[in-house]
Amino acid sequence: MTEQTETEAAPPQVAADSEVAPDLDALLAEYEPPKAEPPKEEAPPTSAEVLEMRAMLQQNRETQLNEGLNESARMVKEAAGETANNIPEWMIKGALREEAIRNPQIEKVFNDRQVNPSAWNKVASALGKKIATDLSVDQAATDSWNAVDSAQNSASSGKVQEKEPDFGKMSDGEFLAWKVANA
Repeated sequence: MTEQTETEAAPPQVAADSEVAPDLDALLAEYEPPKAEPPKEEAPPTSAEVLEMRAMLQQNRETQLNEGLNESARMVKEAAGETANNIPEWMIKGALREEAIRNPQIEKVFNDRQVNPSAWNKVASALGKKIATDLSVDQAATDSWNAVDSAQNSASSGKVQEKEPDFGKMSDGEFLAWKVANA
């Protein structure tokens, strides 16, 4: 019985190249890597969807532009100081647009204000000072015009106006005398 156990316990001798290699090749040939699901192709957008998306993008751009202009108008108005206190923001925005038309570099700096806010702050401050200068009053000219106006209003015509007579209390003679004197 010991002989049988030895023969059963002994592993069978297999040639390394003969049986293992074909089995490995067969196993590898049967192996299929897990298939990645191909990306689902979405249907191309319809023209209505494209138009809707364009409208949304345009509205977003307009909103950002208006918010930027409003903020910039406040910055410019602050930089202009007291001179611009009575100027409405829509006028300041108009001045900003006019300056951007005259100098396209201003528009470039405005459009890049998110990337380089310090550059836009400097430009807005300079624009505010320019507007303040444009709106400033020539004090000498104002004083001169005020003096002329005062002189015209205070000059007398040489005739001293008396208080208006009460015609109801006048006699006929007094009325006739007043009529001759004031004709």
